[in-house]
Amino acid sequence: MTSFGEKLRELMKSNNMTQKELADKLNVKRGSVSNWITNRRCPDAETIVRIADNFDVTVDFLLKDTNSNELMKIKNDINEMKNL
Repeated sequence: MTSFGEKLRELMKSNNMTQKELADKLNVKRGSVSNWITNRRCPDAETIVRIADNFDVTVDFLLKDTNSNELMKIKNDINEMKNL
């Protein structure tokens, strides 16, 4: 199963975004982003919505368990859409 932190890390990677860049966009500390990626903490509901909006994914995608194959398919779909 893929955790919130793993999904966030993959979304950031596929968008060439650093922890600092995401933190600045969300107006949070870089350490908060680090805690989310490592699953030490989870952002509040409002921030989860802002993360989903930022990466153009659903909150459902961020919060529901998915397996690695599903995540890779979604990642590939995102990359294909960017190339259109």
